Amino acid sequence: MAPTARISSLALIAIAGITTADAADFETNGVKISVSALMQSRIQIGSVDQSAGDGSKTGVDVNDSSEDQDPIEFSMRRVRIDLKAFKDGYKARFTFKDDDLGEDERTSDPNFHYAWIAKTIDHGNGKSQIKIGQDKAFFNRAWLNGAAMLFPQQSTNSLEAYAKSKNVGLSYRYSAELFTVGVDIQNYKDSDGDNDATTGETGKENGSLYTSARGEFTFAGLELKKWKDSYAGEDGTGLLLGVEFATSTASDVSGAKDDTTSFGIDGLFHMDALTAGFDFDFMNTGADDTNKMILTAQAAYAIDVDEELVVEPAVRVSLVDNPDKDDTDSTFKDESADEGLYLDIGTNLYFDGHNNFLQIAVQNFTAEGGDGSATIFRVQHQYKF
Repeated sequence: MAPTARISSLALIAIAGITTADAADFETNGVKISVSALMQSRIQIGSVDQSAGDGSKTGVDVNDSSEDQDPIEFSMRRVRIDLKAFKDGYKARFTFKDDDLGEDERTSDPNFHYAWIAKTIDHGNGKSQIKIGQDKAFFNRAWLNGAAMLFPQQSTNSLEAYAKSKNVGLSYRYSAELFTVGVDIQNYKDSDGDNDATTGETGKENGSLYTSARGEFTFAGLELKKWKDSYAGEDGTGLLLGVEFATSTASDVSGAKDDTTSFGIDGLFHMDALTAGFDFDFMNTGADDTNKMILTAQAAYAIDVDEELVVEPAVRVSLVDNPDKDDTDSTFKDESADEGLYLDIGTNLYFDGHNNFLQIAVQNFTAEGGDGSATIFRVQHQYKF
């Protein structure tokens, strides 16, 4: 049986296990098992003009930047089956995904998104966790939001423009009452999605690594332990601050270095209906000694309409700038982060928190260089069970 077929079969077995509420969480032979599924359905309409470099503009598709494409697209942004197992301080996680179904030039390719095992040690006044396997590094909170994103698309801070990693490696995290610190070291993954075992002119040689460290700090009387873009109107007041550093070291087959260093600070404030946050990120690419900065600020206010509906208007502003780069034409591609100003305005309708909610949003992009622009309208429904 082919690998894709095997993964598809496993996914079907997992789906069969969650057809009833009683089967979602169960215990067998002392092992607690939790199975869930996540689906994000999207309708996207875009009007995009890329600068042609001579003062004119070229109409392009939102998703693949090619010309003469239909302006509307239906897709399944996320399709995932998640299985977690717990026993004697150990936790394992296996997540199957087949994302971006229906997008232009996208074919079905189910694969493992997460596959790891971790051991938690209780020290009395704090807990340590050691993890090995494939997971996101504890770095770049905008990217770690998962199912609790404020807008249908990810923040510019979480995209390719800013260092992040999801690969196989080793992780250590220590959590106490008012802080959490963590360190990750993983196989390096380049911008094309290839890992360090890739061969060819643009591939990375074995030994390429990604290393990151992050600390999160909250305060007595303002404890906020979980980072979410929105708390969807949950009661409580809290403040959480983060600081992080990452470096990736890689060489292509010719021996040329491609090292990247990143630094970021971020903050999240929650007070009942209000949730607000900011990210400031800086990245230096050693190959050409260029810098990139990203600044994002966002806020949302949740309104309880009745017991079954919370309405949450939201706004986000992001600025992506490369001070070492000439103001050449900036281009727009769906959920990317080229130089320019991004403005997002939307409303979320929560029927059951982040388990069942509808997002309606408009994104506007104005290029830093050239006269490129974009206006994207998205409607996205998330269902998690």
